[in-house]
Amino acid sequence: MQQLVSTKPIPTLLASIVICTALTACGGGGQSPGITEEASTPIDPATPQDRICTVDGPETFASSSPAPARFSGVAPDANTVGSFGTTDAIRYDFNDILVSDGDTEGAVTYLAEIEGWIRYPTTTPPAEGWPVVLYLHGRHVTCNYLDGFEFLSAGECPDTSPESGSPLETTRPIESFQGYDYMAEHLTTHGYVVLSADANDVNDRDLAGDAGADARAQIILHTLDVFRDIDASNRSSDDGDAVDGITNTNDFSALQGAMDFSRVGIMGHSRGGQGVGHVTNYQRAAGNRGSDGEFDAPHELIAVFSLAPTDFDEITVTDTTFVTLLPYCDGDVSNLQGARTFDNSRYAADQTGTLLQVLTDGSNHNDYNTIWTSDDYSNTDSYCDRDTEGNGRLDRASVRRHGEFLMSSFFRLFVGGETEFQPYWEGKHQLPASACPLDENDMPISPCDTVARLSVIAKPENRLVVDDVVDETSLTSNDLLGTSLFEGFSSMSQCRPTTGGAGCPSDPSYSRAGQLAVSWDAAATYTASFDQLDVTDMDHFTLRAGVNEDEARNGEGQNFDVVLTDCGGRSATVDPTEFSDALFFPPGTASNTEGKKLTQNSILLPLEAFKGIDLERLTKLELKFNNTDSNGVVQGDVQFTDLMFQKIDTALAIPPLQTAN
Repeated sequence: MQQLVSTKPIPTLLASIVICTALTACGGGGQSPGITEEASTPIDPATPQDRICTVDGPETFASSSPAPARFSGVAPDANTVGSFGTTDAIRYDFNDILVSDGDTEGAVTYLAEIEGWIRYPTTTPPAEGWPVVLYLHGRHVTCNYLDGFEFLSAGECPDTSPESGSPLETTRPIESFQGYDYMAEHLTTHGYVVLSADANDVNDRDLAGDAGADARAQIILHTLDVFRDIDASNRSSDDGDAVDGITNTNDFSALQGAMDFSRVGIMGHSRGGQGVGHVTNYQRAAGNRGSDGEFDAPHELIAVFSLAPTDFDEITVTDTTFVTLLPYCDGDVSNLQGARTFDNSRYAADQTGTLLQVLTDGSNHNDYNTIWTSDDYSNTDSYCDRDTEGNGRLDRASVRRHGEFLMSSFFRLFVGGETEFQPYWEGKHQLPASACPLDENDMPISPCDTVARLSVIAKPENRLVVDDVVDETSLTSNDLLGTSLFEGFSSMSQCRPTTGGAGCPSDPSYSRAGQLAVSWDAAATYTASFDQLDVTDMDHFTLRAGVNEDEARNGEGQNFDVVLTDCGGRSATVDPTEFSDALFFPPGTASNTEGKKLTQNSILLPLEAFKGIDLERLTKLELKFNNTDSNGVVQGDVQFTDLMFQKIDTALAIPPLQTAN
């Protein structure tokens, strides 16, 4: 695991962001003096300045201007048929490759097939070729019993049915790679080559070493290798797996010169989710490319989607746009290990990409794959057990509805540059009705904002960290060389949950980020002070937070105010609940290992909501915990982290394709 790098005491700043002293203020025009990432030299008080702080100075946003709405629109559908024709799903089959389990001490090697499905547009490709998207499934097998009972099991099948005691009849591998075709077919018609790789050979052998992470990375990279070779006209077909004596081949000559390998996105599910997170670092390491010398160049993996992933090694993902989806009612990876990857990646020393996290309400691990038909939820949780009256589970069709939107819109934006999806991933557009759950009459329950709670950590050059909460220095100081002050709290601490969720007041807490845990029994305030701070290059103030329902102080719910103050003493206050659903009570049974769980979710507050203050000269950020409950009592308990100003708008997508439709 890479070590998280705290920005204290030297902050991470854009070259255009300036921290000014009250005596010198900020110079206007030319290169602004101050502390920058390139040169952390303090301001020279003798340097002439032409701007000073005054009480009646300029107001960046007039207090009379209209308050912004939380949402400016609704995202377009992502489950539609595009304008391009598509092939059927074609089975490809290349020669086996030798893969390793990644254990450096006597690593086990074995042969793994390079096979799966491909779909591609039948229309004439653009000059640069079609972007490429690859899916990788996780680890499941099917156990069939004499009484007809069937279930999906990771590992060997029990000799008798765990439900009825009936004897085992057959064990057959499940062709999991076919389970994402409901998305692949639509995506292809919008101008993408879509691959879905078969990793069952790894599933048979991943109980040792690194649980198959390296082997899955090798399958991903070699699959991309052979299709890059086809694109370069170095071959025109698969080989039918000649090693296994299979002679029938598929002609892929239509793909010669038709794929754009500068635009590659990958999605992995479950252990495949760990595989796609792992592959970005794996392909950079010297000596990790196998023996096929013509396939030794790294791939440009510009977008990575990790669906309900495992993360046994606490990996970091760098140099790419990365999103992890956390199904709240995941019965397989019930401790939401993807949150580890998100948290461990955000301050990694070599992080250059945008990081996203989506917590999806009522969703289950298996339901995103149409082949995985069983329910992996085994406990009797009040919220996540389908058989419990009044539960909050979504049906399988509803899970796939938001799943297709999230995965396809992600790739269409970050791989294809289809900017109509950008406002959703900036937190400004709502889910379309086609991504919302269905009611008993198969009608969408729309709007459905709480189905997918989005968290955003912009790439380093687009964020100004107030406090990363990486260590206990956050109890006294912040990342902007200023002080942190806690007033009126009953208790406060800096904590970081363990991989098992312990270590913070709310147990379990499954976000691995360092957090500030505060409790109050009267009005209390957290204050981060700093010298005059210009945030006009930013567009949001953000933090991540979670509320512990089992804490009696939280009673009916929880909220607080966010206050920004400028050097003239003017303050602007924003209620987070006007822009975010992050301050929710995690549902379920606290004592259930697959039940209630706390995660840190983003509160994205547009800076235009902070009216009547000078955003070029901020001096203070406050979180004011002074809301009363129905009995007039002020009390509560929350955990929060990652306080920062971010440039989220227009900072996410790559240029659009000429053929984007």
